[in-house]
Amino acid sequence: MTKKNENGDYARMLYVMHGMTLTEIAAELGIAYRTLQNWKTTGEWGKERASFVRAKENMSRSLSVELTNIIRSIERKRAAGEEVDMELYERISILVKSIGLSRKNEMNSPKPKQGKLNASEALEKINKILKGDEF
Repeated sequence: MTKKNENGDYARMLYVMHGMTLTEIAAELGIAYRTLQNWKTTGEWGKERASFVRAKENMSRSLSVELTNIIRSIERKRAAGEEVDMELYERISILVKSIGLSRKNEMNSPKPKQGKLNASEALEKINKILKGDEF
């Protein structure tokens, strides 16, 4: 792969996946701003970035909803005096790791909506449940 292709691919990744501006990328890589504009236009980086952001938000939202549902299920079972299956705790562990990975590279996390748990609130709630402090 040529140096030009490597720089172009790296610049695209910085723009699409890391949300950097063309000005930031130009300074970081030493590539002319106008060159980056041309690459962005011909490569349709804007569309790619929008698609990437939507997919990331949808994944994070889906994982958070699933985690919230499992926590509520555990709370209902404990409130009813029922035994909680360890599989639910294992699923929580997997979801928390997945949420952590999906949020790891987010530059600007959306503010949590009222009534829904964000990842840090979910972790706090899980710790309380595991300690037996909360049903």
